[in-house]
Amino acid sequence: TIRYGNGGGKTSEDQIGFCGNDSGSLTGASYRWDNVSWTSSGTVPYGNRNIGGDSNEDCSKALTAGGYTNDSYSATLDDTTWTQENDISTDRNFPSAMYLADDSLWCWGGLGTSWEDSGEFLDGSGGTWASASGTLNTAQGYGQGCAS
Repeated sequence: TIRYGNGGGKTSEDQIGFCGNDSGSLTGASYRWDNVSWTSSGTVPYGNRNIGGDSNEDCSKALTAGGYTNDSYSATLDDTTWTQENDISTDRNFPSAMYLADDSLWCWGGLGTSWEDSGEFLDGSGGTWASASGTLNTAQGYGQGCAS
């Protein structure tokens, strides 16, 4: 049983879950739901929990950022292959994340040196994280992905 992970998907037919805590150990496992069964969708290159993450509509692409122990790491999924990306510049535990398109991701909030009200933006796989413009109205953590 995997706990404290994250995932994505926009319909009941397409869902993905990844990372978390499996029987007391951190895991990078990921699984995709096709409305019939769960199948492996590869392994995130680092085990973690409390990550921010989201996916495209059919869950063939996904992104992760931040988390509990590897709070600056990020990774992208291309069907069944996870690739570690450049680190985010602000360590974030429990960030909110939103998959946009073309391997682009917004990552907001989370617990860094304090509750963060800032965000970062990854523009494409292999890209560099940049500061997002603006701030949240209230610094926050314990976020999840959201529909895009």
